[in-house]
Amino acid sequence: MLNAREELEHEIVWELKSGTTNIWHENWTGLGALYHVLPKDFPINEGLQEVAELRQREAWDDQLLDQTFNEEIVEHIRLNVHYEGSEGYWDRPYWMPTPSGKFSVSSAWQILRHRADPNQEFKLMWIKGLPFKISFFLWRLWRQKIATDDM
Repeated sequence: MLNAREELEHEIVWELKSGTTNIWHENWTGLGALYHVLPKDFPINEGLQEVAELRQREAWDDQLLDQTFNEEIVEHIRLNVHYEGSEGYWDRPYWMPTPSGKFSVSSAWQILRHRADPNQEFKLMWIKGLPFKISFFLWRLWRQKIATDDM
């Protein structure tokens, strides 16, 4: 599960309510964790931890945004990140692979399993409605697993 976390945590975006989401290590912009998005040589202000610290009353603190991030990220935050600033409510994780935003094991499995392109020969052998014994016979024939006098 810990190995899967590395790959799956990028699929969670945080819906901001109280702004307690970590600025650097959680995906609250939709771009990914900013710690990984910003260039390696970009200076990170470790004094800032929660998204709420980037606000000034009802709006973004434009001066602090400009000091903290590069232009592209600042513009993205201003245009795309909605923040209600609702005290008393927790920030909510939203699972991007499902329309409802709720996590499902099947959607996580689809991401983790790294499906290969389907084999075209298999598509010709395993046809819906074709009796299983015929498909199985074709598969054995294709894999040269049928006993003959040649062996």
